[in-house]
Amino acid sequence: MRYAPAVRSASSSSGFAAAIAIACCACGARTALRVEEGLAADASAGDSAVSDAKLEGDAPADVPPPTPCELALAGDPVPVLSFAGATADASEIVVLSPGDDSHPATIALKARNADANMWHPEIHVAKLSVDTPWPSGVVVDKPLTLFAFEAHEWGQMSHAPGTGSGLAMLWGYAGALQDPESLRFRTFDTESWTPGANVDVLMGNATAIGLVPGRGVSSSGTAWEGEGYGAAWRGAYSADAGTQPYVAVLSSQGKIQLGPFAIASPSSYPGREGSLVWNGTSWLVTTSFSTCESVEPFCIPNTMVVYSWKPLSGAGAKESLQITASFPTLPSNASPGVPHIAQYAGITTVGWTEREAADADAPRTLRVVQIGLDGAPIKAPLTLAQGVLPTGSIFLSSSELGVILMWPERGDTSVPPEQPGHYRMIVHHLAADGTQLQLPIRIPTTRPEYYQGTFAASISRPRGALLAWSAVTKADPNHGSIFLSRLDCK
Repeated sequence: MRYAPAVRSASSSSGFAAAIAIACCACGARTALRVEEGLAADASAGDSAVSDAKLEGDAPADVPPPTPCELALAGDPVPVLSFAGATADASEIVVLSPGDDSHPATIALKARNADANMWHPEIHVAKLSVDTPWPSGVVVDKPLTLFAFEAHEWGQMSHAPGTGSGLAMLWGYAGALQDPESLRFRTFDTESWTPGANVDVLMGNATAIGLVPGRGVSSSGTAWEGEGYGAAWRGAYSADAGTQPYVAVLSSQGKIQLGPFAIASPSSYPGREGSLVWNGTSWLVTTSFSTCESVEPFCIPNTMVVYSWKPLSGAGAKESLQITASFPTLPSNASPGVPHIAQYAGITTVGWTEREAADADAPRTLRVVQIGLDGAPIKAPLTLAQGVLPTGSIFLSSSELGVILMWPERGDTSVPPEQPGHYRMIVHHLAADGTQLQLPIRIPTTRPEYYQGTFAASISRPRGALLAWSAVTKADPNHGSIFLSRLDCK
């Protein structure tokens, strides 16, 4: 999951929002790990078996199947986190506890302070409980606490793999004073509400675009084993060569175990991106291609592709990553957007947009497909919508509620940017194959921030879905706040 630039600003009026005091925690020591980028060879050996004790999500049969309900807005969205005199953007939700009959849901909610320390943005995380009354049931239990610093892009936050309650962050560290740039990783203990040590995943400029919990790699390199993360990022930008997307498997402590592998050749900024998921059996990776260069390690022109990833000894990207599905654009000369992949109970869904290749502002067609554990399609993609005009990335979430696909778009431009309705969030509630479960939900909002961080996650008490994004408020139309909205099961 990642955030493409939308438009600066937006929000709703509510006395619920207040600036949250920032508790800054000491930064841990850094450990360096230098890895050469490109089609790197893995030093491990073996087959692609899955071993070790079960991790949460490994056995789809152990997870209840989706039981969708009809969703409806609990009330108007409200700004819940802000920084005094600064912009809060790049929201993300990690559900720490979905809630039950006796306890409300608790979440970790991310916010980037875009204006911290002049030119040195910081990423913070707060703990919120979300009880049934809306919005009075939303309470900040732990204040915004420093998680990542020198974050000149959005960063990626993740739940710890397995059954742990911790968090992890991957971000492009911009360097401070004499420090070099790096792709940086850090864990966060949600019991003590303190971050761990900083780990440099690799040295050099990079932009994090994905961090997903799942399996790591065995010490022999013969199987997926233990706890780990799938990571995706864009490499350094060059005016001549563009930028290139990479994926790697990290240990639970942020050390590279497999890769990094380039999943496409360099292209003009912002370049291509990858999205990945652990489906209970293997890592699946998606990306999209427009035109192809002669040096492409993989490329099928004007397609969205799915790779199945195997931990093969001594192999490079071409051997470890196998294209298991490719979906041509409609029409064949259209340009596909960045695909987004999500899974629940072994059921994996991919969504992406397509537009006229020569016109970046052209209306999009939105397509969705369900793929199996092997990465192959279960049936042909469905066209969900045509003529849509998202002003930011689409976001895809899969849970026991089904699939939620959402994006921001312009609303009534005669309404001031700081008033709800100037923009709107479009929310589709789907089955895993893209079939619509109900009519789209349109949520009026103010103008989103540049890194709006559109995000969705399901909870159990109350049963439904939480949505988050960054937008300006009437109280402070010059700065963004993190907004929260809730869709409840009827």
